[in-house]
Amino acid sequence: MPSLVRNHPGLPLDVWYLVFHWLGRAQCRRDLYSLCLACKDFQYLATPTLYHSISLQALHEDGLRRLGNLLDLLAQEGNDRLRAVIREVIICPIAVRDFLETAFNLVCAIPSLQRVIIKGPVDIPRGFLEHLRSNGKQKLDVHLLDQDGTRPLPTTLPQVSSLHAEVDQGAGINQSRNARILNLQNTFFACPKLRSFSLAVYGIKDDPTLRDLMFPSVSNFQLTGEEVFPAVQELSLSGYQMSALEWPHWRDGFAWSELSSLALGPDLDVCTFHRLIGHTRSLRHLTLLGDTDHDSIPQETVNRFLLSFNTLTHLTLEDHFCSAHALSNHPNLTSVSIHDSQDFLAGTTHASLGWIHRTAFTAGDLSMLDLRCPNLEDLGIDIMPEDSHGTSKVLTTLASKFVSLRSLSLHLPLGIVHRDYSSGIPQLNRTSAYNLGGHFCAMRYPRSLRKLRLQIGDPFRQGRSPRLPHVDTIELQPYWLKAEAKGEALEAEHWESFSVSCSSFSSSSSSIVFKSSSNVVFNLQRIMPELPTEESFEIISRASTTLMDPDTRKDAHQAYAASDTYPDATCHRADRTDLAQSTTLPENNLARPASPVPGLENTFGAPVDIVIGDTRRGRLPVRRRYGGRHATISPDSSNYSTSPDRRPRRGEGASVASHHELFSSTETNDRVVYIQPFRRNVYITSHSPAPVDFRHWFHLLTTAVPDSWYSFVPADALQIPGQGALHRPPPYALKLQWEPRPVAFKFPSIAASSALKPTADEPTDLPPLVYLSVQQSVTGRRNDGRYYSPDRRNQPDASQSIYRVVRAGSRDHAAAQALYHAGMTRWSTVFTCVVKDTDVQPRYNQINAYERVQSLQQLVDTEDTPEKMLVFY
Repeated sequence: MPSLVRNHPGLPLDVWYLVFHWLGRAQCRRDLYSLCLACKDFQYLATPTLYHSISLQALHEDGLRRLGNLLDLLAQEGNDRLRAVIREVIICPIAVRDFLETAFNLVCAIPSLQRVIIKGPVDIPRGFLEHLRSNGKQKLDVHLLDQDGTRPLPTTLPQVSSLHAEVDQGAGINQSRNARILNLQNTFFACPKLRSFSLAVYGIKDDPTLRDLMFPSVSNFQLTGEEVFPAVQELSLSGYQMSALEWPHWRDGFAWSELSSLALGPDLDVCTFHRLIGHTRSLRHLTLLGDTDHDSIPQETVNRFLLSFNTLTHLTLEDHFCSAHALSNHPNLTSVSIHDSQDFLAGTTHASLGWIHRTAFTAGDLSMLDLRCPNLEDLGIDIMPEDSHGTSKVLTTLASKFVSLRSLSLHLPLGIVHRDYSSGIPQLNRTSAYNLGGHFCAMRYPRSLRKLRLQIGDPFRQGRSPRLPHVDTIELQPYWLKAEAKGEALEAEHWESFSVSCSSFSSSSSSIVFKSSSNVVFNLQRIMPELPTEESFEIISRASTTLMDPDTRKDAHQAYAASDTYPDATCHRADRTDLAQSTTLPENNLARPASPVPGLENTFGAPVDIVIGDTRRGRLPVRRRYGGRHATISPDSSNYSTSPDRRPRRGEGASVASHHELFSSTETNDRVVYIQPFRRNVYITSHSPAPVDFRHWFHLLTTAVPDSWYSFVPADALQIPGQGALHRPPPYALKLQWEPRPVAFKFPSIAASSALKPTADEPTDLPPLVYLSVQQSVTGRRNDGRYYSPDRRNQPDASQSIYRVVRAGSRDHAAAQALYHAGMTRWSTVFTCVVKDTDVQPRYNQINAYERVQSLQQLVDTEDTPEKMLVFY
């Protein structure tokens, strides 16, 4: 067979290797098997990826045959290269002991092995352990997973870095004394370099029977004080009750300073959690899982635990809750997930249910969390209606704040139950989810949000109290709601029915396909044959969810463009005449008939309806022939959207070409000028700034790093009562923007104050001066790896304002910077002041230490004093 690699010399061999390496990381092993049959070069390139990690397991006859063939292949003398590419070996329980010993002997013969994973209770041969100890392979990592305490390590093994065990205390106690915990204790202390330890104990009974009294089981480590604890970095405990005699050994011998990740639950011991308070001072990851069958930790105790340190970056609380004040003690938080399950009361029927109370954050709590934790990227919380507008305030706060947020998960309450709904199951369907998601994303725009996840209910857990036998989860891409998605997916999960995945509504898709766990495919094209061949979502009105004809859609566009409601959500597209007739969109519950839930739309404010209409055709390459022998590839014709509004005419403003013409001392009125080099209109304000303006920008001018972007923290987030904006400006704080994403204004402005204007009596011999200018921009949104300005979509500048300080050494330099940034980058200059630049000067941090002068000549002639520093603006 000819070589495909040698026949394409333009593509280097290293590129082919990277392609095969990516296919191996993308879990495409079957595709790699097929590529090995293409040519020998492909087989040579795919071999290191295919044999990078091998799994040795055989629990039936067919598995034993394949395992025997693999062991024979790797054991051959001529396969040194094949053994050299193996980096990871996974050993699972094998029914035949001879094959197990052969597998361990093979592991000893692999020269470049980096990781050995032993899953399940496997009898590790002593020869394998001695081989590891004698050869001293310090770089080899051994992971012991799914252990049950029946087979302890016979000797010390420093290579073990992970130990995960699940111990059943009630197993086999009718024959003899159960000592699985003691075996696990020996294994734990036989691994001096252990980094990850997970222990789950079950089978504990609150009411011991006669059999338990006759054959007692060991439930705790039996420590003597001579044990040396390994420096564990990740600790997970569930169902393990630490006794009062055992705790002093953990307290004094465990390396708490090395612990960075702690997971407790779902069977969580409250006494053990109390003992950990004050010892975990270096935690970065904390997970607390609960269950309705066990007592949850009180909120006050969780708050005390969180307030004892301030190093968390990831926090997960399930069936537990903490206050916003305790969360704000950790400013480096990037991921927070807090969820409290809901259960039915005894004797309550589905039809008589109202709101089931659970603790949730309020709008004020979220504002404080946004102020104290600016790096938060993933957030998952429960929302409950406080009053008629309580939930709307929470959604408004989530949409307007949390600039760094990338993923949001909202768990809706179970109280949304239709009384006439026979099955009593709350329904979260696509229509209700899009009503809430569209309303949220319209308020969120243009801040980026990659995923919005909506969920109702909880899955069944073993031993839980009776609850609703249903849970709906819908994941949607927020920018998808604005008809901008290309290849994204909407995922929905019904825990007690089947899993559903909905393909994206891209311009090339012709139907909506649902796939269930039983491999049954439902095609929406068969259910709704009147659907057009190309669908896209578009938010254009508040009418019912329908398929519109061109005339109705055009009228809706005009009516929506005339209104001022949610202008961010408007998406102008070119209309076509091949649309279907108007018809009502049915619900998409394919598992069983379902009626909509009337209370969902009213709970979260006015709905924003989704309309399925046409969209412009994608620019797909098609093959066309023009009579010649060679075919040409050209894009198909596309119906482009109408161009945005053009800039104002040149006649509306005076034309300038330099900063000398722009900052004229004779012009005193506010005006619009046209900058010729950049073909841009700029609004010029000529009024003089007041002392209140200098007081407003004083904190930024004195503390900001030049050329770094900052944002002002809103005054209402500080929650300082008794200070109104009419009497004096409220105190504020500056927040440094690590990823500012400054974008262009559609219509920038320049404050042409006296500091930028030339004067007739301007002194010629000037001392060193510093011109400080404050420039303003807005944060942009990211799309397809690029940052888009708000006016790209013909939208207003409704983003978060950011500011920076620019230094200049002369008036011409400061004026040129203002002109350049207004014309080129379209950033506004809102304030400019001048101070003297001296080598030795006191530190002026109070605004009372500055005295305003009325001219540049007065600034030059008057000397500064240690008590006062002169400023001209």
